[in-house]
Amino acid sequence: MSCRADVLPILLVVFLPLTCVITYVMAVVLGHVDPEFPYISDTGTVPPESCVFGILLGLYAFICAFAIYIRYCQVAAYCFERRGLVRANKAALVLGLTSSFGIFLVANVQETNQIVVHLCGAVLSFAGIGVYFWFQTALSYMVKTIPGYCGCVRHFRLVLTLIHLCCCIATLVCGAVATSELKDHDARKHRFHWHSQDGGFLWHVASASLEWVVAFISVVYFLSFIREFGRFRFTFPQVIFTNMAQLNGTDNDSLMISTINKITKTEPNPTAECI
Repeated sequence: MSCRADVLPILLVVFLPLTCVITYVMAVVLGHVDPEFPYISDTGTVPPESCVFGILLGLYAFICAFAIYIRYCQVAAYCFERRGLVRANKAALVLGLTSSFGIFLVANVQETNQIVVHLCGAVLSFAGIGVYFWFQTALSYMVKTIPGYCGCVRHFRLVLTLIHLCCCIATLVCGAVATSELKDHDARKHRFHWHSQDGGFLWHVASASLEWVVAFISVVYFLSFIREFGRFRFTFPQVIFTNMAQLNGTDNDSLMISTINKITKTEPNPTAECI
């Protein structure tokens, strides 16, 4: 069974907004957060929205990791003769998978339970994906033979990468200032209800809103792969019974291979393999 690869960016565009909107509405309706720009993690900290947040964002992390691997395979097929690009592509793969794992940590380890683990996941997800974007932007300028390649898209990716970097830095700075100016020092650790009379309120709003911008920039960046992903398909894992000959009571290898091919309905594919 095969599927067009451009379905992956589409799924990413659907899952993240769906996750954020559902958990935000649930958290606001139940009174767990204020409607004025809470952090994304705050909307998925308290049950029952934390359950929905963990499931949907966990699926998003899995799809994100799959799309990153597919992109690695795609670039590897067209830069295998250039060692520098091969190493950069592998480094991008490691960074991308690490950031996906960070997203998974954010989804399943709430800040009220393990704040250190949650923050580590947040750093891995935001910083890791940011560096991954820099690698992919550079590869977009260097590998121009990929089917579906468009020159204007590489410039678009560069702009998104710069905006992502600026917003990440601004989010951290504004969040640090908001925490330092918060009057209620006892509530610094877990603060889900900010009011206009609180110190650092405007800085908090700026930090939280920029965090949402960073998250959606990531989705838009993955969406830029849709044209290149649309030029090839990926095949789902195949189940091959290595003891088929024994089950049939024969040692004929050709009979086993013929039977397997009938089950999987595959044809030889001369394309390059990913290691």
